Order: sequence, then C-alpha cells, then structure tokens
Amino acid sequence: MKKIKSLLNKWSDNTLYKTNKKEFIALIEEYESITLEQIETLNKEYNFLVIRMIANILTGFGISSMCTLCLSCKDCSECYHVRCTGTRCTYDKTYTNIWNAETCEDLLQAFKARAKYMRTLLLRESKRVTRTTSASTQNPFPKIPKNKNAYI
Repeated sequence: MKKIKSLLNKWSDNTLYKTNKKEFIALIEEYESITLEQIETLNKEYNFLVIRMIANILTGFGISSMCTLCLSCKDCSECYHVRCTGTRCTYDKTYTNIWNAETCEDLLQAFKARAKYMRTLLLRESKRVTRTTSASTQNPFPKIPKNKNAYI
C-alpha cells in the first residue's frame, strides 16, 4: 500500500493521469479486503439467486450508476482503466469472472484476481510514466562530436 501511495504522489503533477486513479486504487484495496465471510453473510441474508448481486452490493460492480470508477468520471474515456488499457473494464477477463461466479468461493477468487490485475495495471503505468517523465527531461538534441567530419 505504501508503494501505491508513493506512485499516486509521483503522478499528481501529470495532467494526463488526473483521472479517477484515487478511486481505482481504493477499488483495488476494497477487492483485496473482501472476505469469504462477508460474501457468505450477504448470500444468507438476502438469499440471492445470482451471486453477482453480492458483488454489486460490496463494490458497485456491474451497474455503472453504482460503480465507484464510473461515478468518479464523466465518461469511460476519462476512466483510469481505459487510460491504462485502451478498453472498457467490462471487456476484461477478470470482470467476466466476477460476472460469471456461481459460488461464494468463485466470487472471492474472482475479486482477488481482479485486484491483482488492477494492481498490475497500476504498476505498469507507473513504469511507463516514469520512463516518459525521465525521457522528457533529457536533452532531445544529441551532442555534436568534436570531430566535425564524423558525419561525412
């Protein structure tokens, strides 16, 4: 978690990434914190026929009017997931695994896999932004060799 917060601080000046990254990080942490007991309790309490309703209650999953990420941006093009991948979150396998979970255990496994995938996106973007930032501070013009005939 410390690593994620340091990445967040590092990107705060980068206007390209002033999206819903805070919500993205919060959702990762939310997925990681969900327990089997929470899922089973909700399943018993509401006697759901469809497990994905539990996902919706816990994280806002599956309904854009309840999704943490969707609510935090005007449209999908501003979403951190779209900025990282070029596609909507609904096109991802980990999203489909949550949607198709049939048991409480399947749902927990799908949540953990989704968190891992999202964390991978976050770290990959961190490396890309770091490379881009360091490259932009370098002199774009190469040094001219002392031997002026070097290019002839």
